Formats: sequence, structure tokens, C-alpha cells
Amino acid sequence: MQFKKICWLVLLLLITAPVFAQRKRQRQSAGFREFTRITNQANLAFNVPDGFKEVSNKQNRLSFDYGIALPGQEFEIWFRVIPEQNDSMTDSLYIDVGKIEAKSLAGDANYFMRGMPPEVISDYNADTGRTFLINLPDSPTTKHYKYALLITLQKKKSGTVMAVCFTNDKGPDFFQNINKARSCMKFRPI
Repeated sequence: MQFKKICWLVLLLLITAPVFAQRKRQRQSAGFREFTRITNQANLAFNVPDGFKEVSNKQNRLSFDYGIALPGQEFEIWFRVIPEQNDSMTDSLYIDVGKIEAKSLAGDANYFMRGMPPEVISDYNADTGRTFLINLPDSPTTKHYKYALLITLQKKKSGTVMAVCFTNDKGPDFFQNINKARSCMKFRPI
């Protein structure tokens, strides 16, 4: 009888062990831990969206903090977070930072700048935001991507976040991929 109980217990442990093993947290890279530290300073919540994988920052010639990509797709998103250090930041910092980055990415090409609708801004708990659609020059800096959508959001007393979405096709798939990552970052209420 005692032997049967032990056998059942061992069998139960063998069956449930894989379930608990799957629930272990994945190891976080040093880049992700540093990015999380910066997002916390800016009062931002961030989670890697389903299906996305971290992109190594070692080859990144751009000044971004963290990157993710959809495996098997020509689609990457790079993030830069600028925590507000004091109350002296101007309300238009997000525009200036966005314009500088758009010009840097576009080179001699033009870009299209547009304000974000209030309902979209409120989805991110931000105060204001802009988008920049950019035709990219052929460059190893941008991994030879053809197009970029630069999104800037700002929250007073928190900071500014930039997300640059890179692709080679700005058709419906591009915007569907952006939509997959839409909820990965949000300012926390103050």
C-alpha cells in the first residue's frame, strides 16, 4: 500500500513538473533590464508584445535604448525614452526631438509630420504626440529598411518616448504589425 502511494506521488510529480517548468520567467537580457530602469524613471509601463523578440543593440548605430522585431517579417521597432529630469522641460520637446530624429533618419529626403488624435494620445496616458512618416535612404545604419514611422509621445512630469517602426513595405501589413505592438508601452497615471 505504501509503495502504491509513493508510485502515485512520483507519477503526479512527473506529470506536473513540465507545467511548472513552463511557467518559469524567461531570463532578461542586460539591455532589457537597463531599458526597464529607464522606462521606470519616465513612469512608463513596458512589456514585450506577443510574437516579438529582442533585437541586439550591439550593431545599433542609432541612439536608441531597446529594439524588438517580428521574426520572419521585415519589421522592427526601436525605442528611446527620455525621462523628465526636472520641471523645466518644454512642452514642445517631443516635437523637437522627433524632428531631429526624423531629419537624421531621412537624410536629404523629406518626411511627413502629423499630430496624433486626442483619443490615441489618451490610450497611452500621454499629454501630446506626433508621428513622422519617413522615406529612408539606403543605409546600413537603418539596416537598409525603406520606410519608418516615428512616433513621439510626451507626458508632463514623466518624460518623452520615441518609437521608430522600420519596414520595407508600407502597405497594410506594416500597419497590422504596428497594431500588434500598439499596447506594449503606456505612461502610468501620476
